[in-house]
Amino acid sequence: MFKLIEPIDSKLVKYIHLHRYKGADEFLMWITEHATPIVISMILCLFIIYFIKKEKKILYIASNYSLILIIAALITAGLKLLIRRERPYDIYHELTAMVSGGGYSFPSGHTTEVMALATATFLMIRNKYIRIFALIWAILIAYTRMAMGVHYPGDVLGGTIIGSSVAYFWLRKNPFKFILKK
Repeated sequence: MFKLIEPIDSKLVKYIHLHRYKGADEFLMWITEHATPIVISMILCLFIIYFIKKEKKILYIASNYSLILIIAALITAGLKLLIRRERPYDIYHELTAMVSGGGYSFPSGHTTEVMALATATFLMIRNKYIRIFALIWAILIAYTRMAMGVHYPGDVLGGTIIGSSVAYFWLRKNPFKFILKK
């Protein structure tokens, strides 16, 4: 499958990595390395707020975020083991791995995670500023994965599709959604 997109994918990742603004490297590394801890901390904070305020809507949001991320992570892990795509920095020596990228490349786990969260935010939260922030943050994380040389654009696209789809189907089409009513 990747043989068809490999020429485009490799050119794009090289271009993005080699033409990034190097003055932002430290910031981009920090952002990408802290994506998962920020997501986990945010969800834990929502659960804590629920236990303090006892607002069912907060429990609804925190529970759905958690379940969506677990489902997306399982799908991503399964695909990584099934497809076993090597990371760009392992193949193209002009690319430098600027952050850790454990395991295989496709799909991007970071991108899956943040796009699932951003999509869920759009579907559950009506505040336009929170929605815009979630989208910008997700796009920034997706960009960092390519700029840091750990993912191809195809990996990021795959993560975007998986994360967004899981969130959408969980929140809109899930036959068990009655369990987590607002």
